[in-house]
Amino acid sequence: MSPSINRQWRLAQRPVGDVKPGDLVLQESPKPVPGKGQILVRNLYLSLDPTNRIWMSDMDQYMPPVEIGDVMRGGTLGVVEHSNADGFAPGDIVILPYCRYVVDPVQLEIREGHITRIDGGLDAKLMRDWLEDGRQNERDRDPFAVSHLGWGMNPQAPWYWMALHGDDPERNRAAARVFPGNFLFSTGPNTQGGGKRSTRGHYDVPMRDCTVELDGRTIIDRGRFTDPRLVVAREQR
Repeated sequence: MSPSINRQWRLAQRPVGDVKPGDLVLQESPKPVPGKGQILVRNLYLSLDPTNRIWMSDMDQYMPPVEIGDVMRGGTLGVVEHSNADGFAPGDIVILPYCRYVVDPVQLEIREGHITRIDGGLDAKLMRDWLEDGRQNERDRDPFAVSHLGWGMNPQAPWYWMALHGDDPERNRAAARVFPGNFLFSTGPNTQGGGKRSTRGHYDVPMRDCTVELDGRTIIDRGRFTDPRLVVAREQR
């Protein structure tokens, strides 16, 4: 690929059902020149999240939908190639947002579907302050609402990946959600499940070694599936 060409996937029309040819269009244009206070970043990694399908719709959601003709969004890891902004220099790495292992216990009190208390050390404070910052006003409880729950089944996603390869969010956040037997606890928006609650952000916590029961039946026992039909064989790569 030519380094002088900028490539963008733009939304051509809102999909009906599955995404089909014609819903997106690949547009090529000359590499832009940064203006005053701007930087030019060459993307090395691009996150392709399932929520892209939600962003392509015009339903109420936790952030504005992608408009027709706009570039599809996604988190990236990139290198600064040219800078006209203070504080950035060519070769700098740009990473958004953060990801980390929980290193001390966090205790949550949940009442009527909302977190009412967060106790613990540093990780509890990080969670509490992040959710507080998402409130629209003092009476806004939506950032503290329980959003969705689930478990991971992908055998190619070891939970220790971040410990081996570093905490780049775009290389970790998908694997952290789907490693086998984890129980995912999430706060904030529920629009992806058909709800109407939209928030400025959310908090995903994939947890290890949990026991999960559904309708009185144990699905996961201390981080391991009890039904062999839920176990997917790992491919050696």
